[in-house]
Amino acid sequence: MDTTKTVNRIFEVAAAKGFKKKFLCDQLGVRASYFTDCRSKGLKIADDVLQRTACILDTSIEYLKGETDDPNFHLSSVGMKVLPYEKRGNRPVFGHASAGLGVLAEQQSMGYEPVAPEYDTDEYFWLQVSGDSMSPKIDDGDLVLVNREAPIETNTIMVVIVDDTEGFIKKVSVEEDTITLNSFNPYYPPMVFGGAEMARLRFIGRVVEQKRKF
Repeated sequence: MDTTKTVNRIFEVAAAKGFKKKFLCDQLGVRASYFTDCRSKGLKIADDVLQRTACILDTSIEYLKGETDDPNFHLSSVGMKVLPYEKRGNRPVFGHASAGLGVLAEQQSMGYEPVAPEYDTDEYFWLQVSGDSMSPKIDDGDLVLVNREAPIETNTIMVVIVDDTEGFIKKVSVEEDTITLNSFNPYYPPMVFGGAEMARLRFIGRVVEQKRKF
């Protein structure tokens, strides 16, 4: 790992998302000078710190380490592809994101669905919902429009992948040292991730719109 490059990228991404260095370090539970010290002294950033940093900044470890120049590698790594320019006006549909037990988004686009002009950018894509854990608000078969650039905020509905294998749509609750994935359907208990377990989460984006077909 090139620590200097990694720290510089961490600071660049944090600044782009409006995160102060102290805020980031507070969220990680490390001293305010942790990253600066690692860079100036050539120290290795702890793996669990790097994993949680990538989670908080909604990017990939590969990008922070300089192994890819794609800050959205967390999307391409699960097969989600950016829509070509000539296809704009219709965003791609991927399936299925689970509102139940967890199904990884498939790699290939299922087709395209139109979007309003303000959503006509590469930041947005559609996901088809599978399961009933978010019922009655979001039902099996619904389409949700996802903004892959939206930050992680409490009480928002996010698409998240757990352990790089299972994709969920859940309402997110963010606390100081825990992230909880909540369902609207009371049959499904909350999924709580604390401390180092937060590194198991990879946030893909925020749900901004829903479409239901009959």
